[in-house]
Amino acid sequence: MPRLIDKEKERIFIKTFTQTGNATYSARVCGYDSNPRQMGSYLKHKNMDEIETNIKMKLDSMTGAAISTVQNLLNSKSDMCKLKAAEYILKCGGYDKPSASIGSADHEHMNKLSDEELANKIIELASQNEFIMKKLQQKLS
Repeated sequence: MPRLIDKEKERIFIKTFTQTGNATYSARVCGYDSNPRQMGSYLKHKNMDEIETNIKMKLDSMTGAAISTVQNLLNSKSDMCKLKAAEYILKCGGYDKPSASIGSADHEHMNKLSDEELANKIIELASQNEFIMKKLQQKLS
């Protein structure tokens, strides 16, 4: 049966490892000075489920702040910053992959369209996504 002090050391190890990601350092913090690298590796594998749970909880607690930060970046003065934030949001929303590939026949057809026809096609595609449509309307007003 493990000693109570060892259980406390493991709790400290899990907490420290969750914060740092460094098993050797975490073992040293717990007082395993003779061979912290080996003990850190052992404790990390032994407590992997609890460590993963703690890391997931930590990430979940930061999600709201991360979303807020990306939203604030959309209002940045830097156009590049706005573009990267918009790309990130679209990628997270699953809009980074084209829904259908453009074949050579489609490409030829697009090259034959007038500017007005192309503009109408863009509006038609944009109207399928409410977020993009609102952004276009904001830019045009």
